[in-house]
Amino acid sequence: MSIINGRPKLGEYGEVIMKRISTFFITALLFVITSGQVLANPVPTPSVVIPTPTPEKINYQLPFPGILPDHPLYFLKTVRDRILDTFTGQPMEKVKFDLLMADKRLAMSQELVAKGKYDLAVTTVSKGEKYLLKSSQELIKLKKENKDISGVVIEKVLTSSMKHQEVINSLMVGLGGEQKQSLSESLSLANQVEEEIGILK
Repeated sequence: MSIINGRPKLGEYGEVIMKRISTFFITALLFVITSGQVLANPVPTPSVVIPTPTPEKINYQLPFPGILPDHPLYFLKTVRDRILDTFTGQPMEKVKFDLLMADKRLAMSQELVAKGKYDLAVTTVSKGEKYLLKSSQELIKLKKENKDISGVVIEKVLTSSMKHQEVINSLMVGLGGEQKQSLSESLSLANQVEEEIGILK
């Protein structure tokens, strides 16, 4: 190393060292700056959306509703049903008849809602759930009397009660006030039937 104008003169090797040191400090400075920017603006982590499982539909076919309660001749249908109810003597046939009446009224209520006749639909559901409860109570009575009960009928009433809950829940969407309250009471009856029949299995 030589001295020029009072300052030491670096050789080629010294100049290389100085350049490397300068490069190191510049690189370190850039790293600190860019790191600060990354920390200040972190990359957002994509949120994981867990899909809500769709409840499986109850495999139970409701009967054709026939004439609806808004039809002028519907009263003839109710008269016929009362006559059939009176002359249905065998206990198991009585259970089947009441179940049919319950299912028909549930199917009617769906048609009435589709027509925008919500009050009539709610009333029809209420009548149907009373029939459903009646069929359940008849089965329980037969069980207490140690009568021979068809397992197929028990299973059908149980599945029907679950279908009734499914349909009533769907009918409650968008309704409020007394309509929703009435459907909620009908839903409780269907749930009661499911619990009672479940014990018989």
